[in-house]
Amino acid sequence: MTDGRATASLRHRLAERGIDPTLLLLVPGLVVAVALFVYPFSYGIGLTVQPTAAMQEQWGGGILANYVAFFRDPFVFDSIGLTMRLALPAALFNVLASVPVAMVLRHRFRGSGC
Repeated sequence: MTDGRATASLRHRLAERGIDPTLLLLVPGLVVAVALFVYPFSYGIGLTVQPTAAMQEQWGGGILANYVAFFRDPFVFDSIGLTMRLALPAALFNVLASVPVAMVLRHRFRGSGC
């Protein structure tokens, strides 16, 4: 006697494991996302930890010489300070404004579908 599962189609075998074959349509999109975002991002991060010899001589810091040079630049340091002075109050305001709204909307209301 043969096992009924041995003759089942690939679709049925995948369905038994909870895998929908239409999920395979995500593969091209994932490949494009990796090719256009993940690889260039990781390549750029890799370049930041490979400073030139001149950069290491000027700033020291070994593998982190590029970061040392970046944060020791007074213009960059002032820009980071300005960004924090603008971003932190805006983030605090957004949290203080959105939490009460979220608390009110977490209850059931007409049309919520729950």
